[in-house]
Amino acid sequence: MATNGEGNWEGMFLEQEKSGQTVSVFCNTREINYHSFKNRKTHWNKRRRGNEGVAADFIEVIGENKAIVKVGLRNGRSLEVPSNFQEATVRRLIEILESC
Repeated sequence: MATNGEGNWEGMFLEQEKSGQTVSVFCNTREINYHSFKNRKTHWNKRRRGNEGVAADFIEVIGENKAIVKVGLRNGRSLEVPSNFQEATVRRLIEILESC
């Protein structure tokens, strides 16, 4: 698939996220070069976040005598972590999950 325009790549990134498929499966089924897609998506995600850092909604949920923070990701998924989480670790985890 020949796609040179930035808009075409962005459309594919959004389509891949919406599909729930891994980057590898998405690229393989559409005959897209995996490394090109992954590299461009990484840069696109960095630009998309801009100076905001990792965009996520945090909701504290208390149950069974322990506090849990529920993190809503851009791709519609969510992540639950203990309220005493290490921020840097969770930010890195969110970056990894949102790049898939």
